Amino acid sequence: MARKSPEDREKEIIEAAIKVFSEKGYNASTTSEISKKAGIAEGTIFRYFKNKKALLARIIMFSSKLIGKSIITTRLEKIIRDNKDKSLKEVLKLIMIDRIELLEKNKEIFKIVFTEIQYQEDLKEQFMENIILTVKEMIEGHILHNDFKEKFKDLDLMVMVRTFIGCVVMYVVQKSIFPELIKLDRERQVDQMVEMMLYGVINTK
Repeated sequence: MARKSPEDREKEIIEAAIKVFSEKGYNASTTSEISKKAGIAEGTIFRYFKNKKALLARIIMFSSKLIGKSIITTRLEKIIRDNKDKSLKEVLKLIMIDRIELLEKNKEIFKIVFTEIQYQEDLKEQFMENIILTVKEMIEGHILHNDFKEKFKDLDLMVMVRTFIGCVVMYVVQKSIFPELIKLDRERQVDQMVEMMLYGVINTK
């Protein structure tokens, strides 16, 4: 069997740590469990990471890059660019579906990130720089500075972003924990969430 490269071995350790941290939480996890999940000796982990905290920091950095500039900017730019002829509602529905799929695909990473940044100040700064500010800049540059700008009310940008992200996150959480409470298919739910975001819940007809 060919010997694995350092890059492949590091990736293997990170993927194993993501699974263990997601299942047990960072504090309750041990490097012994991570090594077992990766199928390697525990000492191998310390050739790549000084300690468990360093491994967590690498995961946060990895996830920041994964869901930060490359994916957020590239994927959303493509959605906006490819759907210039569609209405604001249709574009927001496409963006929301894309965010739901991204969150579901990377659920384990998000679980670790959102748990640990509450307690790790340096990790919180990484997340703020690579994700929160990237989203803000992307919206300012690609949505509010084009034909859609005149359609928005004069509301705080971060309030709008938080409302949108909140819908996405709560949909995925509910689907994962209480799927029996979801009565509509995803397409209809997304349609109704965007409808409420844009026009509220009061029938003005």
